[in-house]
Amino acid sequence: MRKFLTVAVLLALLSAFTVTPPKEPVKTGFHYEGKVAMFDGKVIVEGVTINPKTGKAFAKHNIDVQYSTMPWTRAIDETRQGKHSAIIGASAEDAADFIFPTASQGFMNNHLYVKSGNPWRYNGLDSLKKVTLGAIDGYSYNEEIDSYIKKYKLDPTYVQLMSGDDALAINVSKLMREKIGLTIESKYVMNYYLSQNHLQNKIDDIASLPPSNRDNLYIAFSPKNKSLSQKYAKIMSDETKNMRVSGELQKIMDNYGLDDWETAPKK
Repeated sequence: MRKFLTVAVLLALLSAFTVTPPKEPVKTGFHYEGKVAMFDGKVIVEGVTINPKTGKAFAKHNIDVQYSTMPWTRAIDETRQGKHSAIIGASAEDAADFIFPTASQGFMNNHLYVKSGNPWRYNGLDSLKKVTLGAIDGYSYNEEIDSYIKKYKLDPTYVQLMSGDDALAINVSKLMREKIGLTIESKYVMNYYLSQNHLQNKIDDIASLPPSNRDNLYIAFSPKNKSLSQKYAKIMSDETKNMRVSGELQKIMDNYGLDDWETAPKK
């Protein structure tokens, strides 16, 4: 069975980038999550989402794309200020004031993870109070979970928020050491992390969060320069659609045994 990995999941490993036309310098940034994507050419994540897709889309318009890594909340803040051109892997809830393409650049499906052997199972928000949830600061999961985190984020008995480059790694470590009882992560990001660290048999995937419109992920452009951002968003939308119709997108995905997130089952 083919492995299904959404571009959005790949994008979620990064956070901001810089678009640099010949006479029109623009900046962007990426979110770097834990150790999953080094984005130095050594990991397939970078190959799928950065060079072949994002890079090609803008290269056709004689625009260069440069990348930088940083924590997600910083990427959002600095891109909002205009220090970068866009963030990668954003949902509409992450940065509602940003300029979004009409076509998504991927899809995120979050799953719940516990240490192997932990009998706890999710049965609504009340059940969360029986465990400590480890989450990543600034992430949007779903409406219920986001509200729960907002309510209890200052009470470490219920919620512990991680940030920075190693947020995912820290949450997994705390899960293993039983400092937290639960964490939430993209299925494909977590699978990749666990396989790279030989932890597949140590962590259990116990459930998925219901998908919603906020699970669509985008390259979202800075609201600082709306005119320019609208131009870039249109390029991203048009090229995503064109690459899908021409088959170029699937050819890129085929190189890694992946499927187009629009046609693969979202589960």
